Amino acid sequence: MRYFCGRGIIINMRKFTELNIDPLIVKALDEQNIVEMTEIQDKVIPVAMEGKDVVAKAPTGTGKTLGYVLPIMNMVDRQSNKIQAIIVCPTRELVIQICDVFKMATKYYEGFRVAGIYGGQNFERQLMYLRKKPQVIIGTPGRILDHLDRHTLKLQETKCFVLDEGDEMFDMGFRDDIETIMKALPQITTQKLLFSATIPQAIENIINQKFKEPVYVEATVDGENIPEIKQYYTMVQDSQRVSALLYLKRVNKYERCIVFCNTKARADKLYQALVKAKANVAVIHSDIRQNERTRIMKAFKEGKVEMLVATDVAARGIDVDSIKVIFNFDPPADSDFYIHRIGRTARANKTGAAYTIIDQSQVGFVQAYQTATNNALEYVDLPEFKDEFTLPHDGSNKFHKVEKQGATKRFFLNVGKKDMLDKFSLTKLVTTKCKIALHEIVDVKVSDTFSFVEVGNNNIANLKKLEGLTLGKRKVVIEEAKGDEKPSSKDKSKSKGGKDFKEKKDFKKSKPKATKEQIEKRNARSKKVEKLNKKFAPKGEFQAYKKKK
Repeated sequence: MRYFCGRGIIINMRKFTELNIDPLIVKALDEQNIVEMTEIQDKVIPVAMEGKDVVAKAPTGTGKTLGYVLPIMNMVDRQSNKIQAIIVCPTRELVIQICDVFKMATKYYEGFRVAGIYGGQNFERQLMYLRKKPQVIIGTPGRILDHLDRHTLKLQETKCFVLDEGDEMFDMGFRDDIETIMKALPQITTQKLLFSATIPQAIENIINQKFKEPVYVEATVDGENIPEIKQYYTMVQDSQRVSALLYLKRVNKYERCIVFCNTKARADKLYQALVKAKANVAVIHSDIRQNERTRIMKAFKEGKVEMLVATDVAARGIDVDSIKVIFNFDPPADSDFYIHRIGRTARANKTGAAYTIIDQSQVGFVQAYQTATNNALEYVDLPEFKDEFTLPHDGSNKFHKVEKQGATKRFFLNVGKKDMLDKFSLTKLVTTKCKIALHEIVDVKVSDTFSFVEVGNNNIANLKKLEGLTLGKRKVVIEEAKGDEKPSSKDKSKSKGGKDFKEKKDFKKSKPKATKEQIEKRNARSKKVEKLNKKFAPKGEFQAYKKKK
């Protein structure tokens, strides 16, 4: 049974002093000028403090973190050494951000202990944190599972489970991990809170299975959040994007900004191009080591770095109030990502701007963004630029959706990156061999040993023309995909040697370890990126990188 709370109703925001929370917590909030609750906080906190399960649909930048931090603080027994609450989120940056919120709110609230655990951090250091008997754990799914497997994390006494950025975690393939973590919780007594910008069917299934009569709340997108962000788009050739980016930043006199790319390769190449243009810039994505990412974020927040080039995953958890503009150097894959990106600006009830740079093949994205935000994107006319920079092809975008064509189906292909395929080449193969128009392809995803292609039902027969085609040593096998995972049936295609290829799990088990030479090359690449990130300003911690002749 669903309970809908305050949807579409204008509410006079209340002050935190009106809540039944400790005055010491209110004192810490007052010091940060946090006096009145945001819409999502006003809807969630009273319900959560009653112990009810909550499903909160809210875009980024609505203050949802405090929406669960305060109920947890109110619930936790500070005299106990047991873990009483666990918060699961998709990225390391978001874990750190949530820890900072707890640190701020517990400034005068003694005896409250929090531990953040995530990949890329020293495991022994995390064990040291856990030995201090924290009452609240904040972590990424993979590292939480590591501790559960090692029996260094025990959740038998947990009273509250929070899933933050739920849609993002499901998009990143953490569904099985989340279900495994939830099985380790006391099923009857644990309160469950879910926060997500969207509620896709996969999340709805989890809610139906695991939540007990949840209260559904929603922060209106047409309230304070989106209208305060002025949205623009401009169209240039791909080789002119860097010049367009620098021009927009210069003529509008923007100081700090975040520049989003769809892939790590594009982010690295853009970073190098901006360094060449003598910009004060840093890059952050999942290949950057955690200590380096932490250092870069600290420099960005302190104003030592003006431009931060980032991918979507790495940008989760970036919370800097003074960012006045973001640039979509590459248009995001879908509207949800667009909303998450532009939510990095106009924080704390301030105004902001968002620019999306497209080429002629990406015009269709503009309409999708306008529909998602219920706001028009204003076109910005730019002067002519020279073709100065050549970046790797961005094949990460979803192509035009075919929702109006009716139902679609997703198919598994037993070929991937190891067969010399990437998203661009597989898309080209589908359009040429199967005679399927580019705008009729819903989605293409390429992994190391397999791929997924989603098309409309009217193109299923055309897609199956790839069946039996030889790529490298393998013949293509196509199966209908079930959910977001590879089908459980074995791949029956044979190599030239006649051996059957095994399913994904077998590949994972039999995958040979990296050679010493491969490890050295990988470390060299990481060190090169770290070297490029160091010392931006002439005076200070960073200096601009100069390529040795």
